[in-house]
Amino acid sequence: MSKYLKTVLVILAFMGCGFAQPTLNESISFEEYLAFVKKYHPLFKQANLTLSVGEANLLKAKITNTVFKYLDMRFKIYLDVVAVFGV
Repeated sequence: MSKYLKTVLVILAFMGCGFAQPTLNESISFEEYLAFVKKYHPLFKQANLTLSVGEANLLKAKITNTVFKYLDMRFKIYLDVVAVFGV
């Protein structure tokens, strides 16, 4: 290929770069950017999963604690009945 043809191709290639993509005149707000990050970023999804697991563990602990309090109350009532009636 001749030197002249190479030069013309390089010039045409650089001229085409300016028209490859249209310029974007609008931008998104910070809130919209955060919404995209929250929706699509893998670390944010993992953080939400961690939060969900933590909430589940907290609920489990609360339920377990409530059940144990109920059983403890029932056992104390049973001990009172045994003490009073000697069953």
